[in-house]
Amino acid sequence: MWSILIVFSINMLFASTDKLVTEILLYQSDSVFRHTYLYDQQKRVLLDTRSFRNGSEWTNTEQTEWIYFENKPEIQIDRKWKGNEWVDNYIIKQKREGNVLVEEHFSGAATAENLIKTTTKLFENNLLKSLTRRQIVNGNPVLVDSVMYDYVSAKLLTETHYNYKPGGALSAYMFDYKYNEVGNPVSMQEKVYVNDTLWKTISESEWFYKPGTTLVSSERFRKCDTVSGVWENSCMQRYRYDANGNLNEEIYFYWNSMVWENDLRYVYKYDEQDQLFAKHLSVPVYKEWRNTINIRYLSTANPNVQEIESVYGFWGGNEGDPVISRIPYHFNGEMRIAYGQKMQITTSEVNDLKVVNKANQPVLNVFPNPSSGVFYYNPAEIEPDSWTVFDMNGRLLKTQHGGSASGVIDLSDQPNGVYLLRAKAGDNLLNIKLIKYE
Repeated sequence: MWSILIVFSINMLFASTDKLVTEILLYQSDSVFRHTYLYDQQKRVLLDTRSFRNGSEWTNTEQTEWIYFENKPEIQIDRKWKGNEWVDNYIIKQKREGNVLVEEHFSGAATAENLIKTTTKLFENNLLKSLTRRQIVNGNPVLVDSVMYDYVSAKLLTETHYNYKPGGALSAYMFDYKYNEVGNPVSMQEKVYVNDTLWKTISESEWFYKPGTTLVSSERFRKCDTVSGVWENSCMQRYRYDANGNLNEEIYFYWNSMVWENDLRYVYKYDEQDQLFAKHLSVPVYKEWRNTINIRYLSTANPNVQEIESVYGFWGGNEGDPVISRIPYHFNGEMRIAYGQKMQITTSEVNDLKVVNKANQPVLNVFPNPSSGVFYYNPAEIEPDSWTVFDMNGRLLKTQHGGSASGVIDLSDQPNGVYLLRAKAGDNLLNIKLIKYE
């Protein structure tokens, strides 16, 4: 359907903010997709709900919920919207004992018959030392692959992957890292297993830095012919920065016979506050750079809303017309990439959860309230034995019996209005008004 990808940036393109992204609208041709995010007071994401515009309404599609214990995510639940309700589609449960972390992956509800694979991670001095994956086949765990990690001064030295095949066959490959005197990576070699005493190098990535800084000035990737042993260049990127360390230009090259050929160029523009307001993509035409796509970062009347547009440049289409491309955007202190022609990003403060506990009675804190449809309570704080939702005419709309790891109460399929949530926790009956609005 639509994708929003996480990528790693050479240099952060956006200033950090205390506000968190609560909604993203992504436009692709005639379709509009929506992500809505919900956080707790520790700024941890609790819910990511995806939907698309269907006429004048929003139709739910997918949802991911994270449940935390002792400040670590212990359960991740991925759901599909089916028959006007959320249905668990994939669940990951984590259990940690000492230095060992075990992940259990379930297809559907978290029951023994739905267990499909496990991942075991071993830590030493807070560094990941090994990772082992097992697939569940006919109820039995079967070793699939494993990874071993070696460090020097807390920096990753080698990362060795072993793949196990039916019949006992084994294949392996390794990543070997080197660093400069200040601890920045300068090379990474990929090697394949030949025998117990020989690993053959097949590729290498190298990083070069702007003198006196940690800013990457160029990257180069080359491959080694496994038969002749001859090295040949493959691709390269160069980066330029302004006096404030902002990335100004990226140029991509590919190796053609004996020379580097231009492939793509990105140019970044900043305002007086060092905020990115434009990104230009150019391609080589007749040995000259031609502007093809411009990405514009626009302010709006609402300081909590930013709009981003992808439009044609002078070359490749009608200048100023919308075009689908990769759009970099700021998401809670990191850079991500979305694929579309326009984005609208809304940020806001973290939910204000003020706990008022009278006469030692349990309190079910439901937030946000009012909400556009999805409400949430923290099941680690209080887990009701059951809850029901009624409309103001007393009609039963939703119910949950028995303990549930999920804190989601979804009224997306109900009209705007006021609803009554009635939750039972032990001998206590809790009543909360829920207000839904768009």
